[in-house]
This record gives sequence, structure tokens and C-alpha cells, in this order.
Amino acid sequence: MERRSQLQTQLCFNKHKSKTIDFDTFKKYVEDLANTKKMDPEELYNKLLGCGAPGTAGTTQISKTGGVDRMTDTSLYTGAHKERFDESGKGKGIEGREYVADTSGYVTGYKDKDTYDKKH
Repeated sequence: MERRSQLQTQLCFNKHKSKTIDFDTFKKYVEDLANTKKMDPEELYNKLLGCGAPGTAGTTQISKTGGVDRMTDTSLYTGAHKERFDESGKGKGIEGREYVADTSGYVTGYKDKDTYDKKH
């Protein structure tokens, strides 16, 4: 029953073709919704006013338990996951997820890369 009520509310609101409405349009919306629900518009308007302003009460809060802290601390990651983040904890993107081969022509472990032109 509650889902049907939500649908009716959405349908009445969508008739105004806007995501935001002014106060006069809100009054028209309440009248339209009251007619759909077979209620007195003044009664519905008073019920809506009695609800108070919208807020964030009852929403999901950030967990403060130690388990979440450990899971989100990138300095504690090991193995392949450790390579996905830099020292500050910022993700490295594709370089941190895939092995990117060095195709420069130098042998693995060669430490004097790009120094030939400087020496000759």
C-alpha cells in the first residue's frame, strides 16, 4: 500500500514538469494530490506542514568501529592491493591495477637508462 502511495505522489509531482517548484505550484500540487487520495486539500496541507522541514535524521552514519578503519587505511594493505595506492592513500588508477610492461628496449634492472646521450 505504501508503494502505491509513493507512486501516486510521484505522478502528481511529475505533472508539474519540474524537479523544483515554487510555493504557488506546491499548493496546486497538494490540491492535485488530495484529489487523487480523495482527501480535503486543507487537511493534507496541514499534515505536510506538521511533518516539519526535511532533514537527515535516521540516515546511515559513518561507522566508527575499528574494523572499518582498518579496511580503509591503505597503509595496511598488502600484496597486489598495496601497489594500487601511493603513500598518501590516493589511488594510482590503471597503473596500480595492471602490470604495464617497459617497452623502452632496456634490460630489466639497468640503472643508467637515458644517460648515453649525456656521456657522449
